[in-house]
Amino acid sequence: MTTTGPVFDPARSAALRDILHETVATAPARPSRTRFALLGGLVGAAVLLAGGTAALALTGALHFGAPDPVPVPITPTPSITPTPTPTTTPTAPRIRVQSGPIARHDVDTLADRTRWSIDLPGIDDGCRMNPQAYSVADGLSVFVSGARPKEYEGGGACTENTDERVGLTMVDTTDGEVLWQREWSYTSDRDGGFAGTRFQLLGTSGRAMFTSTDGTSGAHDVIDLNTGQTLATYDARALLYGVAVPDDSGDLVVSSDPTRGTPGTISRVDPMDASTPRWTTPVDGTGPVVAPGTSDASVLPAYYYLANDPNTRVFGTIDLASGAFTRHPEFTDYRLTSSLVTLWAAGAANGSSDVTALDGSGTAVWTRHVASGAALVPVNTVASPAGAGQTDLAQAGQFAIADAAGVTVIDQLSGDTVWTSAPGACSASIGRGVVSALADTARNAFTLQLGDSTGCAIDRTTGKALPDLGVPASPLDSLGPKYTYATSWETRVGTAYDRATGRALWTVDLDSREYWDFAGGYLVRLHGNRIASIG
Repeated sequence: MTTTGPVFDPARSAALRDILHETVATAPARPSRTRFALLGGLVGAAVLLAGGTAALALTGALHFGAPDPVPVPITPTPSITPTPTPTTTPTAPRIRVQSGPIARHDVDTLADRTRWSIDLPGIDDGCRMNPQAYSVADGLSVFVSGARPKEYEGGGACTENTDERVGLTMVDTTDGEVLWQREWSYTSDRDGGFAGTRFQLLGTSGRAMFTSTDGTSGAHDVIDLNTGQTLATYDARALLYGVAVPDDSGDLVVSSDPTRGTPGTISRVDPMDASTPRWTTPVDGTGPVVAPGTSDASVLPAYYYLANDPNTRVFGTIDLASGAFTRHPEFTDYRLTSSLVTLWAAGAANGSSDVTALDGSGTAVWTRHVASGAALVPVNTVASPAGAGQTDLAQAGQFAIADAAGVTVIDQLSGDTVWTSAPGACSASIGRGVVSALADTARNAFTLQLGDSTGCAIDRTTGKALPDLGVPASPLDSLGPKYTYATSWETRVGTAYDRATGRALWTVDLDSREYWDFAGGYLVRLHGNRIASIG
């Protein structure tokens, strides 16, 4: 089968490079998240110039206590009964981080005019990124505006002006209501280092961290998601690489500065009081790295480099309650974190490997041999996990293994095979690199997203490859349950495609460098410092 798709061009390639920003790609160089974090985070570190992990277990809420009842005097007249004081019922916070996937709502037709539009804080001088959307729950999204992409730290006209204005805005994306908005204005201190911009939910605590520009003069605030108020500030450089604990504690697990040559440490801290860690574990090496865990994790993946052998990594897990580090000498690589398990590999000289899945407690649940050259990736759904960037999708609880023999889908927790393609289906496409897989109900297919921004779909009933319908398959495009929403900066036209038929449903003229995203499950357009509804 011959699979066709958008041809390569420099502008699109530049956009794909920009998508690596999202959360930590704007930070100083560290080991690639492709190796140590969610596969979705690879392209889920999505940002668009001018225009940066695993799903969290996200439940819970804030509650405010009721006042003590006011005493009511009792008269000595026995015939009069005291009137009880009414008790105030605590009001639940409106904003709760959603624990499960956030469903996306397709736009079948366009209205005559946009339902709502909002101007966001920020300097619009052509040197900043478009607003970035971070879904919190159905109909709720935080927008980061005014941030610079990290590539401008190297010099040029965009670094000459050190004035900064960045903002956070919480929006009800069903109707465009602004629930709160914050702005930070300052002069950046490039001599203090450039750390980029990061927005991160803190588990189920109802709080988030916002770190902007260089952390010295920029924002480094713990934010109350219900009010937008700053609850505390922190040392941005020390906490920039922290991994949120998937509970309501609001804690982070952080590793020591990887550039330090001294033995490293891993600590659990509350960013509201980071000077007093809950625990600190020293490691007998340098450059410790902690990766996100599963949605129900009680341990997180971690590794470090031996002090006397910087080319050798020690793999293991760090216990969230005690800080105990458990070595796993049987593994030679940490592959990825999915919603239910983490994957580790023991490689062989011929390029094959035995891949082992550990559940959230660090217990091995299955091992499977994977041939040399095969790709093993999570199967995604068309929904958003809370806190995710543009390209991150919620997972289906399965993995796809693609090789020359075809595609096999296995259950994440058991490792059992649940589906197999016809022999050789999409095998000619595997050489272009398999980035991800999608359980696409629109075509009743498993679709492989390939490294050259094309795709190959396999019918789930027959197991055979489906014809290419010409629907764009770039990671810059947004996926709804039935439709793909593609934006072209070359033609400055955005189009909605029916994935089942390939038919273009409607088109919209774009502003320069505009892109689209699902924010709180609703499709929005983002450009400059402005966001607007679609449909």
